[in-house]
Amino acid sequence: MAADDATANVFFSPRPLAKGRINIGGRMWRGGVCAVLLCALSAHSTLQAQSGTAQNASAAPKAGAPKASSGEPRGGKVVDVYAHYNSLHNHANPSSKQSPNTRVGNWVARLAAQAPGGGNGYTLGAKFGFFHQWTLPPVGSTAHEEVKSRHVNPYTPSWAGAKNVEVVEFVPDNFDGHSFDPAQNTNMRAAYLPVLLSLIDGWEANAPNPNRRYVIYAGWPTLNGYGGRDDDPSTISASGYAKWVTFGLGPYQDWMKLLVARLKTERPTLDIRLHDINRVLLMTYQNTVVREIPPRTLFEDLAPHGRSTWYFLAALAEYMELYGEKPPADFVFEQRWDVDPRVKDNYRSIVEYMWSVL
Repeated sequence: MAADDATANVFFSPRPLAKGRINIGGRMWRGGVCAVLLCALSAHSTLQAQSGTAQNASAAPKAGAPKASSGEPRGGKVVDVYAHYNSLHNHANPSSKQSPNTRVGNWVARLAAQAPGGGNGYTLGAKFGFFHQWTLPPVGSTAHEEVKSRHVNPYTPSWAGAKNVEVVEFVPDNFDGHSFDPAQNTNMRAAYLPVLLSLIDGWEANAPNPNRRYVIYAGWPTLNGYGGRDDDPSTISASGYAKWVTFGLGPYQDWMKLLVARLKTERPTLDIRLHDINRVLLMTYQNTVVREIPPRTLFEDLAPHGRSTWYFLAALAEYMELYGEKPPADFVFEQRWDVDPRVKDNYRSIVEYMWSVL
């Protein structure tokens, strides 16, 4: 999961912008999954957290060991997460097709509740926004209805209890940052490397935990720039999607690995990792039954915000990264969760494929 700095100059030329430019504050932005939401955000905007949590969050041993070779689900673990994130993790824009099913956190909680051994524990607090809007102390005030943090105050920024958080996640945008060296200012007039280092240092200074993992959650790239029109993913050709996958598995993925490598170089004593959501998702899209699902069933727009099925697939990869094991083999889908039948019918084979490429 590391990348040599020698690759740094390979991929910092932005892709040509398609018609999907977005005017935000008088500036033109590439229309990625996060840009759509920036119009509704200020640097201090948050959503209130809702109640709910996965089972057994207080009694289980901690997760986070290296991935076992077999990955057979065992359950009985717990992960306490705080995420600095955006709609690659939690699609909650009230003006769109969002629902409780378009939140990775809700899906991880559902999977954890059905794990063997009485379930895995999962708690989540989060700060929504772009990287230059993330602030400390943490406040768990973003809406994911079925999971909450047991350590971070949902309404008031505070370090109280934060030392118990063992996984701190950062979710880069998918439309701007990868066009720049991590140490260079992006179009958001800030640079990823110093901003994330400052946040990590804040956690270490105010709420240290020797077992903590700092994680880059790599989401999927924007669909803008691949021939789509009218913000409709069904207007992209098969060759356009093939180019999207190639870019996502190439320069886009390389940037995520480089960001992790740079962070590890600057803070070599800390556990800093990549959660490889992008690569696993795109390979699953390319090489499994998921490729047969119509684009409008997977994506809402060209950002692209996913629909229920896409966020479920993202949650499968996130679950494996968090727990170091496969999701429950006999996971029971509720009808209201709105997952495409092709994914439900091939759930086990999709899980096995994801595990093999993770």
